[in-house]
Amino acid sequence: MEDIPTILGFEAAGIVQSVGANVQNFNIGQKVAYATAPIGAYRS
Repeated sequence: MEDIPTILGFEAAGIVQSVGANVQNFNIGQKVAYATAPIGAYRS
C-alpha cells in the first residue's frame, strides 16, 4: 500500500462495490466522485 498523503483533500473517487436494497441512483460498477467540503477525503 502506498503512503497516505499528508494533506487531506476535498475530493474523492471510487467504484461502487455494493448497494443497499433501497438505493435507487447508484449501480454496482458505477464510477463515482465528489468534490466538496468538509476537508478529509480518506482512503480505506
